[in-house]
Amino acid sequence: MIPHYVLTGGPGTGKSTLLDDLSGPGMGSIGEVATFVIEGELKRKGNLLPWKRLLDFQKRVLELQLEWENDHLNNPHFVLQDRGVPDGIAYCRIGGITPPSELTEAAERSNYAGVFLVDPLTELENTAVRREDRNEQLETHRALREVYTELGYNPIPIPAMSRHLRQKLVLDRILESPLTPRCGGMDNNYIGAAPCRVYERRNSTRKPRVQPERNQSLSHA
Repeated sequence: MIPHYVLTGGPGTGKSTLLDDLSGPGMGSIGEVATFVIEGELKRKGNLLPWKRLLDFQKRVLELQLEWENDHLNNPHFVLQDRGVPDGIAYCRIGGITPPSELTEAAERSNYAGVFLVDPLTELENTAVRREDRNEQLETHRALREVYTELGYNPIPIPAMSRHLRQKLVLDRILESPLTPRCGGMDNNYIGAAPCRVYERRNSTRKPRVQPERNQSLSHA
């Protein structure tokens, strides 16, 4: 099966820019499903939006996420995607709702080859689909790291560095041989560091837990 690698992180961390920078021959790429849904709803003045109908919104995002991932099963080398199925669990927790069973089950079945946690940049710019403030951005970032860790992944941090260094860090992790077990915890002096295993999923039986409900819902962008 063609390996899929996930770029995740809070809103406004530069995931989409990083995905665009890395896109090229031999690599499949999947944009952010949630942004696609939100933009479509805003264009047609619909109400399937995370700040209005979070549960229904997450179900629709899951449906499209699985569909888009399945469309890339036969790419020549690997697929890099903006967010993965487990992201929906984090947004449900932050929004104070119980993740739908189909979402938690799909997240448990997920088998991504690697997860890159793109750290927040120094500034956060809001858009029509991105409405979070800085505190909400950081809260989302922490929730995403927590969810992927609970599912047995070892998210690899991508620091707030130059676009070139971010590209190199991700590509080195994907393309170099897994010679050493050093994963996570990188700094800006990564260039020239020893290659390491991109991903090592731990045997974990822990189920994603649901945080107590809170009256708050966030968008995905």
